[in-house]
Amino acid sequence: MNGYFKVHRKILESQVFAHQTALKIWIWCLAKVTYREHYIAIKVGRGETTVKLMPGQFIFGRFRAEEELNIDGSIIYKWIQKFASPEFEMITIESNNQYSIITICKWEEYQHQEYEEVATKEQVSSSQVALKEQPSSTNNKDNNEKKINIPFEDFWNLYDIKIDRKKCEGKWEKLADNERTSCIERIPAYINANPDKAFRRDPCTFLNNRSWENEVVKRTVNVQAAAVQVKPIYSSGPGK
Repeated sequence: MNGYFKVHRKILESQVFAHQTALKIWIWCLAKVTYREHYIAIKVGRGETTVKLMPGQFIFGRFRAEEELNIDGSIIYKWIQKFASPEFEMITIESNNQYSIITICKWEEYQHQEYEEVATKEQVSSSQVALKEQPSSTNNKDNNEKKINIPFEDFWNLYDIKIDRKKCEGKWEKLADNERTSCIERIPAYINANPDKAFRRDPCTFLNNRSWENEVVKRTVNVQAAAVQVKPIYSSGPGK
C-alpha cells in the first residue's frame, strides 16, 4: 500500500497502547481504511455486489484479518468489539449477513491535511522568489488536467477481466462523470447475469459499445429431454 496516515500522540495514554496485541490490531485498522470515496466489488454467494466506501471505512473479514495479522480470530474479534464499545468509542460497525463495514471515529478530524508554508519569510531565498514570479507551464498543465470522478482502478477491479488495460483506461477517461457513475452502478447486475467470465464482453468492447446501458438479460440454460424411441427386440428363440 502507498501513502501514510497520522497517529496522534494521545495514543501513548490509551489502553490500546498498553496492550501490544490491541495496538497491532488498531494500527492494522488504520492502515486498512480508504482515504477516498470509491466502490469495491464483494463476492456474495455465487454473485457479486458493489459496496461504496467513504474515507475512514474498510470491509472487515475475520478470516482475512487473522491471515494478515497472524493473530487468532477470536482475539481479533474481541478487540474489534471493544474498539466499538462505549468505553473505547474508536470505531463503529455496520454489519449484515454478508459483510461488515468498519468506520474509524473522527477519521477526518485526525487525518485532515494541513497546508503549511514550508519556509518562513526569512528563509525564502531570492531564487525562490524569482521562481514564484515566473509563469510555470507545469502548474498550468496540472491545473488543466482532467479530473476523474471515479478512478479507472475502480472499474478495472470491479469488472475483473484484465485485458488491454491501456486502451481501457483511455476509454474510461474520455467518459463523462455521469457516464462513469452509471457504468459502475450497472456493472454488478451485468456480472450477476453473466457470472462466467467466458460469456462477458472484454472490458474495451464493454466500454466502446456502452454495454452498461443495455437491458440485462440473465443467461439461462434450458435442458430439454430428447424423446428417444427404442425399438423392441424380440428373440425368436430356437426353432422359431
